Amino acid sequence: MERQTLVPLDGSPLAEAALPHAVQLAHAYASTLHLLYTIESAAVSHTLVWTRPGPVQSHGWLAAEQQAAADYLADLAQQLRLSGLGVHVSIRTGHPTDTILRLLDEHPNIRDVVLATHEQSGRQRWLGGGGIEKLLLNAAVPILVVQVPAAHEPLALQRPLPTMPPYTSVLVPLDGSVFAEQALAEAQSLVYDWQATLVLLAVLPSLGEPWGRENRALFHWSESEPQLAQRSAIRYLESTAQRLRLAGLTVRTQWVSGTPDAMIATLAEQEHVDLIVMATHRRSGLSRFWFSGVAMHVIRHTPTPILLIRPPLQREHGAAFAYEPQ
Repeated sequence: MERQTLVPLDGSPLAEAALPHAVQLAHAYASTLHLLYTIESAAVSHTLVWTRPGPVQSHGWLAAEQQAAADYLADLAQQLRLSGLGVHVSIRTGHPTDTILRLLDEHPNIRDVVLATHEQSGRQRWLGGGGIEKLLLNAAVPILVVQVPAAHEPLALQRPLPTMPPYTSVLVPLDGSVFAEQALAEAQSLVYDWQATLVLLAVLPSLGEPWGRENRALFHWSESEPQLAQRSAIRYLESTAQRLRLAGLTVRTQWVSGTPDAMIATLAEQEHVDLIVMATHRRSGLSRFWFSGVAMHVIRHTPTPILLIRPPLQREHGAAFAYEPQ
């Protein structure tokens, strides 16, 4: 079955900012791009990037919107095909997030989603108002989120489409669990294709912080053994890095103390990484490293694209190594 990469669009420069990143993934995965244009009714059009005057819902209005969407997608598809990519297009009516989820259900060959979003600035934006969180909790495929800072948001559509060089460095936060390592498996295939450097990160939270007390299982942390936990984390990172180096990858390791969401964003900036790949839970309410709140904080506090991996439910638990005090 043909593998597809879904790119939700709304005709705005903001949504279109995801396309260069989607092209990167499509080439890496040998995927066909699937461009989805969602037409929202006036009743819910406040979630769009632009301001719609609120027309009377009529067959004529919808037909005009569909024709405009078809022309827009035809232009994009032609440009993307010139770069050697296959392209499919879909036009749907409804709320953007719900439309994406329905399309994923209908097309099991869509294996990942690439979308752009905007930092919250007191107004609803493309896929704002909880749309990203809803996708993280309900979509079963990896989602690449491109956060576009206000200072860099394109003001107009760019033609021809902008291109970007392959990613040169990929950051993967790990916590020693089988669950988190499933993001590493995804990153490994991408790093191979791009010949990029893989940066492995372990964040050891302070036990004096509420987060640290609630997640004492991280690296089998014991309140009386912080130094042992630190050594265990370092051994785990180095053994993982060595295994990957033997497979031909260039790997660096980093460990830091602090709040995971803040430190992931900080290290991404300090290391000048091009992509963060991390696992996120399939359901909310879990007091663990990779719950959706951590992912959302990272999305909102770094311009680095983030590829969020959704491991199968049955593999969300379990340790990848055993802690042995020495």
